[in-house]
Amino acid sequence: MPHETQLFPFSLGKIFWLCVLVSLTFCHSNRHVEAQSVLVLGREIGDNLRTQVDKLIDRLNAPELAVREQAERDLVSLGPAIISLLEPRIQLSPEAVLRLDRVRRALIDQTVAGDPLPTTVNYSVKGVPLSEVISQITKQTGNKVIVAEELAKVPITWDCQDKTFWEAMDGLSALVHGELEPTGSNGLRIVPRKTETLPSVGTIAYCGVFRVQLREYVKTERGSSEVSFITIEIMWEPRLQPAVIWLGQIAIDAGQSATLTGKKEAFTRREIPVSPNKCSVSISVPLEEPVSPEQSAEHVKGVPVLRGSFEPVLPVGVLDVAFDMTNLRNGSRSLELGKAQIAAELRRADADVCEVVLRVRYEESSGAFASHRGWFYSWPIRLELISESLLPERVELLRMSENGVELVYQFDTSGNSARRLICRVPVAIIRPKVEFQLALPSQR
Repeated sequence: MPHETQLFPFSLGKIFWLCVLVSLTFCHSNRHVEAQSVLVLGREIGDNLRTQVDKLIDRLNAPELAVREQAERDLVSLGPAIISLLEPRIQLSPEAVLRLDRVRRALIDQTVAGDPLPTTVNYSVKGVPLSEVISQITKQTGNKVIVAEELAKVPITWDCQDKTFWEAMDGLSALVHGELEPTGSNGLRIVPRKTETLPSVGTIAYCGVFRVQLREYVKTERGSSEVSFITIEIMWEPRLQPAVIWLGQIAIDAGQSATLTGKKEAFTRREIPVSPNKCSVSISVPLEEPVSPEQSAEHVKGVPVLRGSFEPVLPVGVLDVAFDMTNLRNGSRSLELGKAQIAAELRRADADVCEVVLRVRYEESSGAFASHRGWFYSWPIRLELISESLLPERVELLRMSENGVELVYQFDTSGNSARRLICRVPVAIIRPKVEFQLALPSQR
């Protein structure tokens, strides 16, 4: 029988599985391209850490299950600094891509959980200028602090171990006879103390990332009543930026006597607007106190204290997200990060002007968008060209809902080609309850 030429050297079963393999490879490649059109950026990362991450990602493809699982755990242990290095690579298996996404979500959750916690300072120096000490504290905590010129060269001998940022800053300020004041650029400055009097013990409360100080306490008699005017200052670590602060009830507890409350309207939960360029707010509250021999300050055993609470609406987990402009020309792009969905769309692009729409939505907004506060206008946005970066010429609010905003940014490109849009946005918004207690000085 003559030899017959086989037109199909593979069996039908082999052909089926070959088609499946080609299809999976194509889809995985497309998914990789799509993922690379939206990137999560990070701060500058050292070569050693980058190499370590690359090796661990390669192990996500290992044939042994135990090696893959250990590599996933090791990546999580490296912390949020590596989030920008966790983009899918085309050589990874579908399982490895899933593991990588799981690592990224875990690290974003770490960031969201860690941001509201107070930073700590560990630093020992001998005879070092204050400006250098402050520079190190800024690196350790991420909080922007500067020093007045008169104090910059003051030599510091200081041993600070495991102190919170606010404890460390107050201690350091007292060491140089200085005090803290907020700047107009969302930071702090140590300046020479305006008076020789130090704050009384107990008139400052440390509440995690917040610092509450009694600034003024004045009593005036009005017939059978006394009215106290209380002014408190709330400061927060400059690395954070509350959208708004909701002030809760404030009352004076006069030692062993009953709590002395003020007029009902004085305790209505109220909104305290926050400037996007400052890390503090001052609040003045009138409190009405009945006057009687039993409740008079002279007849009370113990020190009167001011008790209060507030709820900051706090955006946390701030990350830089980059959208590739070439991909935006083909349609909108979106990315889910933490509890936020971030999307961008090219609205206009001609020789001189580029307009991009940014949409951000949150699973839970905690009332951040309840009114037109404008805190979202302070999100840093830039357009990368080949040789420079542009800030927007104009920002316009297109739409605001209960849980998000839609903004349009206009850039003057002057004939240059845009490469990437980079926006820095929070990936979650929380609303913790902060309680404080302050000692009241005696009024005579």
